[in-house]
Amino acid sequence: MNYVVLPLSQGSKPMQLTKFIKAAQGLKDRRDNRGKRHSLPFVLCGVTLAILSGRASLSSIQRYIAHRIDWLRAVTKENAASVVSRAQLPRILATLDHAALNALTMQHFGVYLLAVEANAWQAVDGKALRGIPESGGQQRVRIITAVDQDTCETIAQAKMQSAKKGEIAAVRTFLHETGLETANITLDALHMNPKTTAQIAQAGGHYLIQTKRNQAELYALLTHIAQTTAPFAVLNQQEKGHGRHGERWAWFYAVAALPFAERWQHSALNTLTVVMRQTISTADAAKISLDISFYLSNYARSGAAHVQPASLAQAIRRHWGVESVNWIRDVTFQADHVHTKDADLAQLLATIRTFAIRLLQRAKFTNFQAAIERFANCPALFETFLTDAQML
Repeated sequence: MNYVVLPLSQGSKPMQLTKFIKAAQGLKDRRDNRGKRHSLPFVLCGVTLAILSGRASLSSIQRYIAHRIDWLRAVTKENAASVVSRAQLPRILATLDHAALNALTMQHFGVYLLAVEANAWQAVDGKALRGIPESGGQQRVRIITAVDQDTCETIAQAKMQSAKKGEIAAVRTFLHETGLETANITLDALHMNPKTTAQIAQAGGHYLIQTKRNQAELYALLTHIAQTTAPFAVLNQQEKGHGRHGERWAWFYAVAALPFAERWQHSALNTLTVVMRQTISTADAAKISLDISFYLSNYARSGAAHVQPASLAQAIRRHWGVESVNWIRDVTFQADHVHTKDADLAQLLATIRTFAIRLLQRAKFTNFQAAIERFANCPALFETFLTDAQML
């Protein structure tokens, strides 16, 4: 896994970025000099612009490059560029150094962890690349992303080096290498693991992780506390929309003194949040759903970094913002429909898709599909966007 934290200039303003097409010229080209018919930066830029134009499969991307070759030559200023064939395209992309590409795209994400506000929350999650067939019962190839909960923007991404090692260990490495272990992190129930919680707590960060029934002993202890102990804070929120009326309650309990199993001794388990969600259909009042969830955090009730109940409740709700990014990846950019047996190629394309999503987010588009269609219908508008986004 690789990650780049860019240096900051005066104050909190980021350094000036080199245009993407120019920066791409610095990527190491590992092809034999005798076989370099196509410029690596041109191919990479062509693939990126194809994805930004709504193309998903390698065949569709290749056709985009072929059909728009004159325009691509003009905007990239590579007048001698030729059309890359469908057979050549994956071979050229396979020569890209994923770590170097990740560093390059991260620069253009504008990732400055040093400037992250102390109380901001980041959602970290793994994403299966479903276009890769499972083999021998092994876990699907995955990527790991960190999404800022306030903006839903991807601030870091890495590929899992090996599906065999599993997402839990891969996320721990990701948190360490990115420095996110020192931040406020939300994770799903898969990562309610003593090694993960201890790592974040001992690094000075804060975690908020759901706990489910698969951890029977822990879940039973938390259930007992919720049923027999008075919470130190209670929050209630109501909302209407999407054909339903929703109400949620959040109860907060101090649990530092509980007799947790020894394996949790370095995790600083301090606060339990119990969230109950009730949803009633506005069309049929008989349709009612009720859900209760438990979340543990190392935020303490008192001290310099004491718990803010409203912040925890909001972080729980916003954690699923990472799913909205995955939805854009899967639906708008059709990631799940791109089939390949090459795991490295799939992860490389996932990096480029994340880059494309990030560029559209930075431009404040509210409807990505509409933006892509406008770009397809108006090349001049697309070129202006690419120039403003420091692509060209």
